[in-house]
Amino acid sequence: MNARYTLIDWLRAFAIVLMVAYHFMWDLVEVGLMGRDTFNSFPIRTLGRACLITFLFCVGYSLSLSHADKINWHSFFKRWLKLAIISLAISLLTYLSYPSKWVYFGIIHHICVTSIFLLAFLKFRLVGLALGVYILLPYWFDALGGCSLLPKTIYFWLDNCRYPKLFLHSSTMDYIGLTPWVGASLIGMGASYFDLHKKIILPRVGFIEYISRYSLEVYLIHQPILLGLAFLLAYML
Repeated sequence: MNARYTLIDWLRAFAIVLMVAYHFMWDLVEVGLMGRDTFNSFPIRTLGRACLITFLFCVGYSLSLSHADKINWHSFFKRWLKLAIISLAISLLTYLSYPSKWVYFGIIHHICVTSIFLLAFLKFRLVGLALGVYILLPYWFDALGGCSLLPKTIYFWLDNCRYPKLFLHSSTMDYIGLTPWVGASLIGMGASYFDLHKKIILPRVGFIEYISRYSLEVYLIHQPILLGLAFLLAYML
């Protein structure tokens, strides 16, 4: 995807702003300036999930645009290898720093695995859209207290709206399971079928485009900076 589409830039920038806000509040908890109960409240949890869904929606949408005609294997594996190396680095660094809750399947790990899975739906985007809604729907029903309304015959693989956990089961700072979150990327890929990026044209803003273009770099560097600010704020107070 060589062209820049303002819709995707704005959505990705929106997700980044939410991510920075959410992680800064997490840092405030770590330095004792915010209570854990406050951080786990419904509004803040909703903010975090909105960030995650928006970002993963963009992952699916962007992947579809990048390989609209046919899969560019060289481009795909070049980016995939980059994400895989970053994933390993995150796991190693967090294991050395926080061995009891290291990150073994965070957002970058999730994108690595999901990207391969999404390739199967490039030519069947509406099928991917339907599957994404199917996977993600129980999460929202559960959040709204309506889990009992879901037909168990259709969702036989769920345990009272609880999704199966894959991979390891140890404690971790950041776990983004394949379910339900692959649903957001499938919905993003399916939405590209309707050419929303051509129909919804938003203003071009240099800052928005910049943080969208370098969203991965922002993700990698923002947390050490925010944590340092939180420690400084705690020291001053």
